[in-house]
Parts: sequence; structure tokens; C-alpha cells
Amino acid sequence: MRTLFVYCTPFALTVWILLAGAALLWRPHRQRLGRWLITIGVVSLALQSMTPIGSRLLGRLEFMHPAAAADAPDLPERIVVLGGGVNPTPGLPLVSQLSPSSLERLVEAVRWYHRNPDRRLLISGGGGEAKPEAEVMAQLARQLGVPAEAIEVESETFNTGEQAIMLRHRLGDEPFVLITSAAHMPRSLAAVEALGLRALPVPVGHQVYEPGSKQTEGLGSLIGPPHPAHPLFLQQVAYETIGHWRTQWQLRRTRRSGSDGTEDAREETTGTGEDR
Repeated sequence: MRTLFVYCTPFALTVWILLAGAALLWRPHRQRLGRWLITIGVVSLALQSMTPIGSRLLGRLEFMHPAAAADAPDLPERIVVLGGGVNPTPGLPLVSQLSPSSLERLVEAVRWYHRNPDRRLLISGGGGEAKPEAEVMAQLARQLGVPAEAIEVESETFNTGEQAIMLRHRLGDEPFVLITSAAHMPRSLAAVEALGLRALPVPVGHQVYEPGSKQTEGLGSLIGPPHPAHPLFLQQVAYETIGHWRTQWQLRRTRRSGSDGTEDAREETTGTGEDR
């Protein structure tokens, strides 16, 4: 999905519109249309980069589920951490082989383990051409002090829907702590809850301020100088929204067919990017 999506993000569509408009300016009978397309593209780029549309929408995703506390009573026995991308280049330090989101998730999972050493980590993620992300994450977890016997590695799943199905098969009705990126948490939690699972959410890697905070109020929060992060926030919101629809469709098809749904989903999964 990610391979196709990168060509259809709001920012990418704006670039295509600008390119089409520039090309039409060189055609005598299409110059008016070209000017309109360029105008639309410039306005779209300004709205994406100078207004907080992306950060406001991303904030709604990231703060939808408050993080549970590691010292709360009666915590589940399993701490599940989802992989979020890997670059297993030989010779790189392990922290460089993991994407920023994978690293954030793993560090929080290790922190949870050290606060609750009688729990177990379940690291899930099969992305990675040379080495699955779950194996790289587990290797780093061991180097950060988590004993090997406290780590379970699941490296056969390749997207959020597959991970939810795997957790259903592996854990059954057992509740668990779920650690993933804040923007990815609504999609992940909806997927596991659709299968009747009970998860305690621990979102990490928040990128924006909480909606309603003082940083999101005032004229400065409505418009400002162009910022390259704003289009990226909007792109992430679009990706998570489409990913949520796709994951729910995958799970509904799985329930109708009675299969585990992994083979069909795997045919649609490519690359080593984050949160497929």
C-alpha cells in the first residue's frame, strides 16, 4: 500500500498539479487551464505548509488514547510492541538499523519491562529484506538488559491486520499491553478490538501538541511561515486513515472466509516502510 500511496499523498498530488500546469503553459491552446492548475497548486501548497491543518488532524489521532502507566496495578502479563520499519544494513549500529518509530516503541517497551521484570515482551514485525525488524528489535532489547528468556519474537506478519490476527491466535482472550506509535495506535487498537482482544494502549512518539493546549491557541496557531513538517503531518494522517480502512476491510474478509487472512494481505504488502 505504501508504494502506491507515496504517489497519491496530498503533497504529491499538489506537485503533480503544478507539473501539469507548467506543461500546459507551453501549449498555446491550454495556457488558461495551465494557469488555473498552477494557481490551485500554489494555494494547496500554501494551505498545507502555512496552516496547522495537518498538525491538528494528527493531534486528534495521537491523543485519542491516553498512555497507560507502567506502574499501574494488575498489569497484563504480555507487553506487545509492534515493529515500525527497519534498515538492516550490515555494519550499522542497531539503533541506526531501526526506524525512528521502531526505536521509540522498543525503548518504551524496555522501560516497561524494567519497571515490571516479571512480564514478557512480544516483539512483532516481519518487515525487512535481509533481517526481520522484530529480530533486530529483540537483539537491541537484549543489549539493553532484557534477558532472552523474557522476549518472544514474531517475524511472520507484515502489516497491522496480520499482527491483529496473530495476536488473536497466540494470546486468545489474554489481555496485553500494546505499544506502538501514537498516530498508529487508533488503527492498531481498532484492529485488535475488532477481533475481540483487550489491549492496554501505550502510544509513543508524539509529534504534535495536544489539541486544546496553549500551544495550539491564538493567531499564531492558525497561520504562520511555511514549515516542511506540516505537509508531512497531513500525509501521515491520510496514510493512517487509508490504512485503517484497509485493515478493517482485511479483517472483515478474514472473518467471512474463516481463514487467517495473511496470504491475501501479504500479496498487497511491499517494502520495509513503517506501519504497513
